[in-house]
Amino acid sequence: MNEDGDVESGPFYHGTKADLETGDFIEPGRSSNYGYGKRKSAWVYMSAVLPTWGAELAQGEGPGRIYIVEPTGPFEDDPDLTDKKFAGNPTRSYRSRHPLEIVGEVKDWEGHTPEEIQAMKDGRDRRLAAQAAQIACIPSCDDLDRRHAAAEVEARAWRADAEFGGCVLRMVIRGAEIEVLDSRRFRSGEEAIWVDDPRTSQSQPRWPGSAPTLSGRISEVSAWQDGWAGTLESCVTEIGLSTEATIWMAVDAESDTITFRVDALGRERSWQRNLRLHKGVLVDDKFGELWDYGTTAL
Repeated sequence: MNEDGDVESGPFYHGTKADLETGDFIEPGRSSNYGYGKRKSAWVYMSAVLPTWGAELAQGEGPGRIYIVEPTGPFEDDPDLTDKKFAGNPTRSYRSRHPLEIVGEVKDWEGHTPEEIQAMKDGRDRRLAAQAAQIACIPSCDDLDRRHAAAEVEARAWRADAEFGGCVLRMVIRGAEIEVLDSRRFRSGEEAIWVDDPRTSQSQPRWPGSAPTLSGRISEVSAWQDGWAGTLESCVTEIGLSTEATIWMAVDAESDTITFRVDALGRERSWQRNLRLHKGVLVDDKFGELWDYGTTAL
């Protein structure tokens, strides 16, 4: 039974290239085989439909394998394939925070042709290359320090006693054109000013709920580069279909948190995502926990 109380009878399958045996467990909390950086997945995945692509496209050497598995705890629809890509859950794909027990292996499954597999890999590689280009635009600590120093000079020209009070960054993606802009807030007594990147303005997004608290620098937040990259990864399909996308980042270093807001404009539709990186764990407000970057226990 899934977490909504609906009964899914299975059987359930998990595609991989790992060589496992009946009685073994596939557990959450392991390092991901996909994407940027070293992260841990809070979930394990299964399908009630034979996951041939999962076996054929999995990382590692050797043949793809499809195991018959049984969930040992509650499970839910996989949000990456439910509503986000397809209405409902036609692929019958699920995720769980509890281990999957291997109860057998499907030996006689029919895979795709070598040409189909190569075409799928080529498409995946193009998406990963675009994603890598976006991740490469995440600034370094040295670049952020230079930006901060320039903002301090401007703020102290306003008031000699101006103190840094937080920042909001944004990444603007227009196809292959990517730029990172920032606005930094400074205070003097009861007054405050924003020192903006010359290419930007003070405009702010519609934050979910009230505007987030601002404090400290982004480089003071745990796993900030991984969390930024993970936000890009979680949106790569939609960003690829957008004519323009903006990722806003409100930094609250005192709470070890970054609030991410993604606004995307497309030819046919626009969409938004709200995520938070808190103590190294990236969470989507709608889809729940995505990845743990190793700074806390799962």
